[in-house]
Amino acid sequence: MSDFTLANGTEIIFDLSKMTYGQWLGLFDTKESEERSDSTLARVCGLKVKDLKAIPFLEYKALFQAFLKKTREPLQDPNA
Repeated sequence: MSDFTLANGTEIIFDLSKMTYGQWLGLFDTKESEERSDSTLARVCGLKVKDLKAIPFLEYKALFQAFLKKTREPLQDPNA
């Protein structure tokens, strides 16, 4: 089950294990380069940076909101 589906039908599953705590903080740091932040988000989404940057702005905002929602979910019990 996908976390978000792009208008072109691409299903996105956010893999938070592909991001370090430092990279998470970098997404919100104004001193962080756009390239590095885009690289982090693209990796978590399973996309290439060029594909992430090609997403229309309003769809990108919806994608990012879905990503933030995913980061607020409790961690799954690894023993479940």
